[in-house]
Amino acid sequence: MGGSFFIGLSGLNANAQGIKNIGNNLANSNTIGYKATNLFFEELRAAIDVAGITGGQGVISGATQQVWTQGNVQQSQLAREMAFQGCGSCVVGDKGSSR
Repeated sequence: MGGSFFIGLSGLNANAQGIKNIGNNLANSNTIGYKATNLFFEELRAAIDVAGITGGQGVISGATQQVWTQGNVQQSQLAREMAFQGCGSCVVGDKGSSR
């Protein structure tokens, strides 16, 4: 009984992390420059038993991956703001940089 309880509990905890990730993506969906993240789940596996069979022991939230798709480009009234369309990035530093 205890094992099946913890398997279910691991699923609930992983789902809570998934909902938290989705909520964060939704809360920032209109934030300029925000990149969403995807959350992946991993199965917990038990050691091989006497019969050579492995049993599932639940699930955990695994790695997150940032989504790097092109966002919306909006015009700004400030001269110091810029946007890239397509592939690109830049290094930003101050005048005191020793590069």
